[in-house]
Amino acid sequence: MTNVPANTNSGVYARESIISSITNSATEDSLVKIGALIPNGSLVLDVGCSDGTLGAYLTEYKNCKVDGIDIDQATVEIAAKTYRSARVFDLNTHPLSNAFEDSTYDFVVFADVLEHLLDPKAPLSDAAKLLKPNGTILISIPNVGY
Repeated sequence: MTNVPANTNSGVYARESIISSITNSATEDSLVKIGALIPNGSLVLDVGCSDGTLGAYLTEYKNCKVDGIDIDQATVEIAAKTYRSARVFDLNTHPLSNAFEDSTYDFVVFADVLEHLLDPKAPLSDAAKLLKPNGTILISIPNVGY
């Protein structure tokens, strides 16, 4: 990846470098590619949101409303500053549709998160319940050769 974690122990992206990269669509970063696919004003669920880097970009530069979930309390607290709602949630023990059961989204994003789950098929299947009629699921999976 072109961006390295701010703290190698936390896995949290360096927010400033990602946001500057997102505005440069030539960058080969998964968050950059996903950010470019989401139109202005979209309603987005960021699954595995970490510190909310993607949501901060979508909120600030694309006027989106973003909700997020992550298993890590510390990163969710950071994401909550720019997300409409951010919650601690464990996809290994609870269905994704329980996270925001009264909401539907234009996009449900799984950015580099499925490879961390015990059963990635379950939240993918369940994500359809959270989509608007023409909604889209966006997925990125890390490439070992990257």
